[in-house]
Amino acid sequence: MPKVLIVHGAGMNMRGKVQTEIFGTMTLPEYDEHIRKYAAELGIEVDIFHSNVEGEVINKFYEAHERGVDAAIINPPRIAAVTQV
Repeated sequence: MPKVLIVHGAGMNMRGKVQTEIFGTMTLPEYDEHIRKYAAELGIEVDIFHSNVEGEVINKFYEAHERGVDAAIINPPRIAAVTQV
């Protein structure tokens, strides 16, 4: 079964709590549940991680590499806004 790391960047913990007129009312745990259900339908094992700390996100990618994760997907809403990529 393929293993995929899903990383939510800074600010995602506030989804559904602030700026609901823009982002809607779905919370991060609700996003995660949708991701888990869809991954199960596709036969994919997911590890979902969130951090507001850029260094923790980077460390998670290194850890995933060491664990043999097949792919990683990042949603970097605030990281991309404050860091030159």
